[in-house]
Amino acid sequence: MGLKDTKELYRLKVGHVVLKTLALIPARSGSKGLAHKNIKPLCGKPLLAYTIQAALESGVCDYTLVSTDSKEYADIAIDYGAKVPFLRSKEASSDTANSTLVITESLKSLKALGLEFETLIFLQPTSPLRQASDIKAAFKQYLESKEDVVSVCKARKHINLLRKLDEKGFLESVSESKATRRQDYESLYEINGAIYINDISKLRQDSKLNHNKKPFLMPSFKGIDIDDESDFLLASLVMESLSKFRL
Repeated sequence: MGLKDTKELYRLKVGHVVLKTLALIPARSGSKGLAHKNIKPLCGKPLLAYTIQAALESGVCDYTLVSTDSKEYADIAIDYGAKVPFLRSKEASSDTANSTLVITESLKSLKALGLEFETLIFLQPTSPLRQASDIKAAFKQYLESKEDVVSVCKARKHINLLRKLDEKGFLESVSESKATRRQDYESLYEINGAIYINDISKLRQDSKLNHNKKPFLMPSFKGIDIDDESDFLLASLVMESLSKFRL
């Protein structure tokens, strides 16, 4: 395989261990919106590094796995402390591959190495402003509520302000709400993709990561999800501002 932790791979093949939590970080090399965004340097570190470090520093992840199809990505992930005992299959690396496929394949491959887990903490590397303290707090909520958790932010735009085009090309309302004042709008939330925590036994029954979950509320700036160059620029500016403020 040629990965730096080949010895770790062989060590894991001996015996069978059930651990509490698996932090799974998906990082395939293909990206149409922003080429190689998962390893693109952000304020001096590869984007992927922020999520790895947050998982490790949270203290609640027994095993931090990066699922990738790239040896280059794997080596970077290992340098920052993650485990990469195998590479992702071609099927799970395609543009059409979803999170469910990545999770299923990862759990199956880990089981073949003698490792099984009770809880999945799914952390997308495109959320670099999510911190260790957020993961720790979300996991605490998961343990106390005994319900799966997904991170959310308050919606930036209320549905009453959104419009779609009708058949003639004119704007029409998306919402049927009659509220006209902002203070009368009901609170809405959007899943930000930063943290998903799932009971793995439940996940096998319902593979949807964000189905009927308890919300873990995060500030909007922590929920920035990098998809294109403008998102990357925004994350850079926020991160630089936070760094100066903390100093």
